[in-house]
Amino acid sequence: TVISNGVDIVGCEKNDCEGESLTFISRLDGDTSHGAYCLCDIAKKLHNEYPEVKIKIVGGGSELQAVKDAAKDLSDIEVLGGRADLNSIYREAALVIGVSRVALEGMAAARNVLLFGDEGALGLLDTDKLERAEQTNFTCRGCGVGGSEFLYREIKRFLDLPKSDRDKMAGQNRDYAARYHSAERMTELTEEVYRRLLTPKVRIAVGGYYGFGNMGDEAILDTLIDHIKTIDPDSELRVLHKNRGRMDGAELVCRYSPISVVRTLLFSDVFILGGGSLLQNETSCRSLAYYCLLIIISKLCGCRCILLSNGIGPINGGTWRRLTAFALSFADCISVRDRASAELVSELSSGRIEAIISSDICFLAPSKVETENLICEVDEEKYAVIALRGDGKTELDSVAQVLKANGLFGIFVAMDERGDKNRAKNGAALCGGAFVGEISREKLLGIIKGAKVVMGERLHSLVFASAVGTPFVALGDSMKVKSFFEEITGLDAVSDNGLDGVLNRVLAMPRELFSPNECKKRAMISSLVLRESIREAKKSKNAKKFIKSS
Repeated sequence: TVISNGVDIVGCEKNDCEGESLTFISRLDGDTSHGAYCLCDIAKKLHNEYPEVKIKIVGGGSELQAVKDAAKDLSDIEVLGGRADLNSIYREAALVIGVSRVALEGMAAARNVLLFGDEGALGLLDTDKLERAEQTNFTCRGCGVGGSEFLYREIKRFLDLPKSDRDKMAGQNRDYAARYHSAERMTELTEEVYRRLLTPKVRIAVGGYYGFGNMGDEAILDTLIDHIKTIDPDSELRVLHKNRGRMDGAELVCRYSPISVVRTLLFSDVFILGGGSLLQNETSCRSLAYYCLLIIISKLCGCRCILLSNGIGPINGGTWRRLTAFALSFADCISVRDRASAELVSELSSGRIEAIISSDICFLAPSKVETENLICEVDEEKYAVIALRGDGKTELDSVAQVLKANGLFGIFVAMDERGDKNRAKNGAALCGGAFVGEISREKLLGIIKGAKVVMGERLHSLVFASAVGTPFVALGDSMKVKSFFEEITGLDAVSDNGLDGVLNRVLAMPRELFSPNECKKRAMISSLVLRESIREAKKSKNAKKFIKSS
């Protein structure tokens, strides 16, 4: 682990300095005094062009007397020798010349900095040079050694800048030093090294509807894995999946093998029931029983059990509602993606269990959009994207009429390649549109971003539209789809004028209203839940380790 220099930011306040003091600070030994001699070489030239410029050389060492001798006939150079009051020296400088810690302390004092040393030089520090300077820890090693002419040219460039530009660069220097090189920041990084060494790896199991080709659920899984690895790169991650094997960052465990599932939960510290509409029996009672059982078994196996950005309901039947309430009582924390799910949790538990309202976990992922080589080349905002369910109830004739009435070309997509493909093809044929199948999520986002509107029976078609700021309309009678639409737009998903009436009202709204910012903010609640759960698991493991060692 590499931890660079830390400098004290406290007490280094920005002060306007009088005059044009150029201050070189370094030890003055045989291999660190090159800058001092170069300043002596160019002092007369600088004085002729900028009479008000004063030069200070600060530092002690074996070359101090030789530097004094070189500067004795130069009235504009003051050789101060070694000094302990560097904060006052920095405050009096208009430009700090030096490398390494001197450069960082000059930045922390909100001074302009010129990187110039015996092992290399980058010149006047600006935002374009920060990355290169950071790579060498501001020593400029390997950047090429500068001579007197280089130093003169960079000083001249600084002196010719307007005061407003100098102040702006100095402020940027201070902000950068405070953010990345403060003593507090270095302390945090050092503590983190100890935490990683002292804390055993957290083992996390993730359950959900993964591996079945549903683009929405696969997006949830990818986002969840990426986010867990961002929070805790050392965690061991296992996913209950349709298939065995590995994917980036996680081991896949067959969800159909009871032995494999129980073994995974026994050796896990945290169990996360990932986003999606998992606790519902609208499509299947077997899946509801499966996920309820997972929650109960995970807790019996000693895991912290987290429901993360779940959509809950509808749940029909008294027995199934009681089973769900019983399972929810085992969860350590429940976050749901909409208010209706939170109300159902409270209803099922007679108010004993409270769910945190977040939003779909996909909003935590950066929207990677691919816009090149799109399959359907249609003028931007002249087409609509339609995502139908294979078992959806939307009348294709009404979709065709709405597209025709609004002069829109229909691009039909299959969010679930296995279940939605045939109906999407039929819709494209009936409406005179195009079917797009076997498409990556990035390319689908590219198509959605250029669309005038998205109409979907699949929830994640609307989530993807929201992620890139495209207007959308809910199709079908799915409660989760209608709830998401109504929550974001404030409109009723069912209009007296039918689909055309809803579409016209959506298209009349400013596109800015479909910005994903609010959803992203709410999704951060799930991020905090996840972070806190991992932290608590680490604390528990540390406590067990301490008890065992005692």
